[in-house]
Amino acid sequence: MSSVVDSLREVVFFTQILIPFVILVYCTARIVNRLQKKTVGDTTKVKRTVFLVSSVMVVFSVCFLPCTIARMLLLIVRVRDKSDRLQDGAAVAFDGLMVLSYMDCLLVPLVYCFCSTKFKGLYLSNYFPFLVRGDPLPIESSTGNTPKTQHSNVI
Repeated sequence: MSSVVDSLREVVFFTQILIPFVILVYCTARIVNRLQKKTVGDTTKVKRTVFLVSSVMVVFSVCFLPCTIARMLLLIVRVRDKSDRLQDGAAVAFDGLMVLSYMDCLLVPLVYCFCSTKFKGLYLSNYFPFLVRGDPLPIESSTGNTPKTQHSNVI
């Protein structure tokens, strides 16, 4: 019974990473392909969108794939090699790379935030006002949005 539970745990671990990864790669490729074929509109916005979509895929890949590969190697070592030293080394590598999977929760929102020019301007004007030319952007207390009448230029 224990081996069935262990096997199901491993199947869940790999499917929760590999299926979203395949979907993300497919959707990213389709979005980038469609945006690059787009001839109408602002090319700067298209480039920014391609960068944003690609960045999310890269962040996901950097955060989850090393951990998944380390887990796969750990399972191979456990099945083929009965050496405790090698298994301990593989377990330490997996545990160390597992930290990267938690970084995804931090990095993806940052990618979205810093790809927004409004967010960058607001962030810089509040925390680094010496980098902003013109009037700083005040935050409206009720919505957290900046008024549309004032503009500032970020260096």
